[in-house]
Amino acid sequence: VRDRHPVEGRRGPEVNHDQRPAEPAVSCERVQQTVGADLVRVIDPDIKPPVERGSRDERFDREPFPAQAAEVGGILVPERLRIGGTELMLNGYAQRTATLFRVPIYVASLYVEHPSRDRDTIVHSADTKVLRFRFQYDVSIAQAQESWRKNLIGNCIAPCQLDQNDYEEFLAHVPAMKVGDTFDLHFTKGAAKIVANGDTIGHIDHPKFAEALLLAFLGPNPGNPEVQSGLLGNSR
Repeated sequence: VRDRHPVEGRRGPEVNHDQRPAEPAVSCERVQQTVGADLVRVIDPDIKPPVERGSRDERFDREPFPAQAAEVGGILVPERLRIGGTELMLNGYAQRTATLFRVPIYVASLYVEHPSRDRDTIVHSADTKVLRFRFQYDVSIAQAQESWRKNLIGNCIAPCQLDQNDYEEFLAHVPAMKVGDTFDLHFTKGAAKIVANGDTIGHIDHPKFAEALLLAFLGPNPGNPEVQSGLLGNSR
């Protein structure tokens, strides 16, 4: 890899001094109002708290178990996935809607080996994970790239740095999506695979950038706080 120039992450105190979520970043051609930077809004997530076996969750004081399968806007969200021989459980799911008319954009779901409500536990785990998006509305390349750009930079808080080459390479692989399309990020042992409609279209080989991709939706400054809450299973 040629010389790498880091993209500076914003320091926590400098991001939205009043701690409000990021302003909307992405819009759809047929939607008159801009939509949230992460494109997701929660619809009935049903996930349980993270606890190591034999311990208690100090925040919720109950044992975790995987979310149940659901149907959201006609899209089935399965309770389990099998990736490379590893069985994953549904950690949480959410639907993104836009405008006062609640136009559905897509359904997002997060699958992990060990369900957890703790962001850091999920992000830093070497376990296999899948972040999946099933689209219910057409999204252009420019709209999708802008969404990822805002969320990656907004959630890479100093001392986090985004490697310029990884950053640009990932954005170059982000495709336009049509109704019914699926976009996946498969995380395995510090790396990530970019999958569109079942076909691998790119790889991320650097652990820190793979973590940054998860933080784009689970990080401290989500474009829509309800999205983070849904994928982590903290609201219903």
